[in-house]
Amino acid sequence: MKFKKVLLMSLLVATAMFTGCGSTETEGTGSSQTESSQETSEDKRSQIEKDTQEETTDAKEETEADKEATDAKEETEADKEATDAKEETGADKEVVNIEALAEECIYNVYWYTQDDAYSAGTSFLMDSDVHGEPLLVSAFHYLEPEEGITGSALPEYVTGGEIYNAYTDDFTYATLKNCVIIEDAASIPSINKDVTAFTIQDGEDLKTLSLAQTPAKEGDKVYLLADLWDTEEIHENCVYEGEVAVVEDGVIYYTIEGQPGTSGASGAPIVNELGEVVAIHIGSNPMYYAGHTADSFLEQINNGKISEVTYEAYEEIEPTEYLYFERDEKVSSMFYDVQIDAVTVSESLDGQSLEGYQFVVLDISLWAGKRETEPVPMYYSDFALEWTDEYCEPLEQGWTETQLPDEYYITQEKTSGQLVFLTPVEEKELIFSFIDMYYTDDPNETSVDKYYGIELPAENWTR
Repeated sequence: MKFKKVLLMSLLVATAMFTGCGSTETEGTGSSQTESSQETSEDKRSQIEKDTQEETTDAKEETEADKEATDAKEETEADKEATDAKEETGADKEVVNIEALAEECIYNVYWYTQDDAYSAGTSFLMDSDVHGEPLLVSAFHYLEPEEGITGSALPEYVTGGEIYNAYTDDFTYATLKNCVIIEDAASIPSINKDVTAFTIQDGEDLKTLSLAQTPAKEGDKVYLLADLWDTEEIHENCVYEGEVAVVEDGVIYYTIEGQPGTSGASGAPIVNELGEVVAIHIGSNPMYYAGHTADSFLEQINNGKISEVTYEAYEEIEPTEYLYFERDEKVSSMFYDVQIDAVTVSESLDGQSLEGYQFVVLDISLWAGKRETEPVPMYYSDFALEWTDEYCEPLEQGWTETQLPDEYYITQEKTSGQLVFLTPVEEKELIFSFIDMYYTDDPNETSVDKYYGIELPAENWTR
């Protein structure tokens, strides 16, 4: 490019010299020839200047294009370096709220087997490219029918299971569908073989956890997500922070702050700081907690096949009788008596508000039924407030000083407190509802007797 510009400048100088000589030589031969020569010279000069200007412009444009291409290349390389740096540090991963993950993604199962019906262990859901649908994953050892039986016996031994949220205890209405036959599944002490998996039905709204692409290593921070019991170190958020000590042969050994007992944690996910599952919890000894690593149990699950045995789906049982009452009536159910003492409707509560919604606070009194000789366990989810084709459960504890706890007991002595609900402001006719329901060991014998509804106009009222 530089050579072309020099050549054009030389041509311009040579042309100027040629035009001057021509003009001088033609001065004595007549004006017309002189004018013609001058016009010709001027035309040539003009054309050359035009060509030179175009070449110069082209050269400038090519130079700018080269610069842009170079800048683009440098930007591309810089982007690549930044991306590589992010991948190395995990900076491109979204920060995960571990507590929210525990609230939404850990489950318990009420298992039905040939021998018994019980709730045990903890479970979670993962997506499966190999089997084409989400799988419920847990530990094998609390499901084996007899000591020494392997995973091939499980599909016939398990007869079904109902899945509920481990954090809230709410049933999800999802149930087990098929067992994944894992031939080499085995119990403790075979920690690196201890896994079971099931397909599910009616679980479209349940959330899955991702498996970690990079195995955990010594010193990594991890979290056990489990609803524990029989320990003095229970965390209500179901999150237990720990640190990896050793990883070897499909087993992760880790520690947990406070060293809580882990009754109920078998099968629970152990996640890294990105919320990815690095292992499932299996057991503990005086020194370490132990889990089955994700890469190991994934290989077992992928090598398994889905059983042809299909379990029955959950069927919601309708009450045999619907009973409705006025707000000033005392209502007696199978297990307890309920009385509404006051209704308070407001757009805000304790400084909190939500556009389009209102707080409905009920003052209620409760007594255990006359036939109940032991204290009756109560839960915030025992009651609901209904309106047009919708309903809500009470808000959990913490909104008022006299709010009933999320879990409590009542006796035949009067228990009083408040329940707090959040309903749309346009709903003026509400129903305070509860049902008589209990479970037996046989899922086909679950009994729901009566539905109780107390009609409540959405207005302030006191008994």
